Amino acid sequence: MPIPLTCPGCGCHWQVDDPWAGESVGCPECSLPVMVPAASLTPGLGGDAATAEGGWTLRTPEGQEFGPVPKAELDRWAAEGRVSHDCELRVAGGGWRAADQVYPELRPQPLPALPSTASATGDGPLAGRPGGDTPASKTYALPDRGEMILSLAILGWLVCPILSVAAWVMGTADLNEMRAGRMDPRSQGLTQAGRIMGMLHALTLIVAMVVAMFVMLVVFGMRGGW
Repeated sequence: MPIPLTCPGCGCHWQVDDPWAGESVGCPECSLPVMVPAASLTPGLGGDAATAEGGWTLRTPEGQEFGPVPKAELDRWAAEGRVSHDCELRVAGGGWRAADQVYPELRPQPLPALPSTASATGDGPLAGRPGGDTPASKTYALPDRGEMILSLAILGWLVCPILSVAAWVMGTADLNEMRAGRMDPRSQGLTQAGRIMGMLHALTLIVAMVVAMFVMLVVFGMRGGW
């Protein structure tokens, strides 16, 4: 005979079969454990509550069966972690039921949502994808040399023009490697600045040398004409 139950937590009403008499069942709405009245044990189990209390059998996912044992012993197994949510339980005269129906605390808890990581996809904007690589987390074959290239460009202007040429050449090569994805692009701005400074200095020197040579040719030509 069905036994009516009311959840004290959410007020949900539902019914359970006689084999649940004297046991704790989870509310179908809020999962709060609710005790089934023990008075209903007698008609469902042949009029002997003690027999029902001592008639619990456990079946593991592998098909092994243990019992029958009293409910107190079954409770001890559950407390020791010997009963998992994928086990099945049966009380004398009843059918098999999932263990987490008798012990709602055995139900697997949902995993917390992982934070999404912004990553670049093609030419579009950054899109949140768990586990996506960002320029700061990806491992590159070549380290960036932006600070060194900028330093060479500055020293080229102040000390030796050859250093500006070196900054120009190195900056051009490093920018190509960054575009190919083989070099860390975090110092791309410094690399670009050093390359431009070195290129401007080198071009300025080339123009100055051409002008100087032209002036010298003009001067020597005028002297030769005299």
